[in-house]
Amino acid sequence: MRLFVLFAFLVGASAAWSADRVALLVGNATYAQSALSLKNPVNDVTALSDRLRSLDFEVFEVRNGTRAEMRSQLADFSRAAKGAEMALFFYAGHGVQISGENYLIGTEIATLTPEALIASSLSMSEIREAVNAAQADIGIVVLDACRNNPLAESGGIRKGLARTAGGAGLLIAYATDPGNVAYDGSGDNSVFTSALVDNIALNGLDVRLMFGRVRQQVIRATRGAQIPWVEESVLGEHYIGEPVAGDEATVALESEIAAWRAASEAGETEALDAYLDAYPQGLFADMAKNQKAAIRAGSDAPVFPGTPTGVLLASAETDRVQAALSVLGFVPETRALVPLDAVLEPAFDAYREQLAEPEFASVDQLYQDAARATIYLAASTAQRIRTDLAALASLDKTLEVAAGALVELRQVAGDTEAGQTVIASALVDIASIEAAREVVLRRLDESRSYYDTLIQSAQINFEDQVTPDLVAGGALSRGAGGIEQRLVADASLFVNQVKTGDEATRGSYSWMVDFLPGG
Repeated sequence: MRLFVLFAFLVGASAAWSADRVALLVGNATYAQSALSLKNPVNDVTALSDRLRSLDFEVFEVRNGTRAEMRSQLADFSRAAKGAEMALFFYAGHGVQISGENYLIGTEIATLTPEALIASSLSMSEIREAVNAAQADIGIVVLDACRNNPLAESGGIRKGLARTAGGAGLLIAYATDPGNVAYDGSGDNSVFTSALVDNIALNGLDVRLMFGRVRQQVIRATRGAQIPWVEESVLGEHYIGEPVAGDEATVALESEIAAWRAASEAGETEALDAYLDAYPQGLFADMAKNQKAAIRAGSDAPVFPGTPTGVLLASAETDRVQAALSVLGFVPETRALVPLDAVLEPAFDAYREQLAEPEFASVDQLYQDAARATIYLAASTAQRIRTDLAALASLDKTLEVAAGALVELRQVAGDTEAGQTVIASALVDIASIEAAREVVLRRLDESRSYYDTLIQSAQINFEDQVTPDLVAGGALSRGAGGIEQRLVADASLFVNQVKTGDEATRGSYSWMVDFLPGG
């Protein structure tokens, strides 16, 4: 049952990699209205352009563009990206929302009125249409466009950007959450673009994990004052950096996942036994055992005292029942519609069979048990996130000190043989720190994605059942193998995150602020 979210990234996905990549980068910093002028958007375009060109992108650029110039380049970009592997649009500058539509402001804006703004801006609808028209394998829209501005400060226009729906194959990344502002940055680039440039070329990271790294870096850098978020409806894996085969541990993990997938899809006890023989302590051992129980329940057609299973499930919401049985390990996690009689009824029978009083089983009890298991999994994952974020902060400081020491060594060592030996040793130390840092980041990728999945699943399926009562008095121990006292605080925190989150925060990692070291 553990870490089933790995399927989203490691199984059943078609990796995409080619030189057929096109990007349009727009940076507006110098506006006709001097009050709107910014320091970094043109620098942001320069930094990102250099990085993307090194990754075989054909790059279109607009610096300090008017609406007409932005529209012209958008049309050229859409034509050039026709049928490409990847089409990426990036905007840095001012952006605002009016009546639910987002507008990226051209530099010619004459007066600070909504009418002038619309007349001089590129709308999000135009951008989305151009990207969709290209019909690339994946379209990516990145908006570092929530810089604070006098338009919003006047009170006539809402601050920040509005959430907007994409389409199939489209990922939209925002520098900050709806209604909030992004930092232009104290250096040469904005906080968000700095994080994007740092992570966009990393090898072996699907774009969703890559943007997860970006969000994580921004949240850490701003102590949660700026929280990027992502809307996406993307199938398969897509890499901006190169996909990699992975280290020995990753290869072993992928082999186990492939074996589990084959056994699960076969749906036979022999196949599940083969998986368990090969991986008796595997990630999906609990799932395999539960599926075997479900198969037995289906073949034996058990008759329980009380209400028949078919009657219990007849009026239940199929997706919620499936989600609950998945959390508890009785069915695989899948987005496909599952016939009640073919899968869910046998799985519910297997769940029922392990209850102390199966005759009193109910769908509400199933949801309650699933909520309890979700809280336990979340609390356990939170411990890993908290530990790894603290380790990452420590490694960052160590790396900073080591890099500074290397600079001093180069200054004093000269070209002597002894000096070069010392420098070589320092370089080895730095490489070791960087390797350790990457291990922590990879763990965080997994834990971060899994925790976010648990929050969203709880909000969608079990919000009414996820309550403080499940945490109080050791109630989490039921069906979850017990819970240590140190996890209770994080279990309570998860309950609060589920209750306080809403549609507007989905796609962000706003919950990560609660785990920052020293917070």
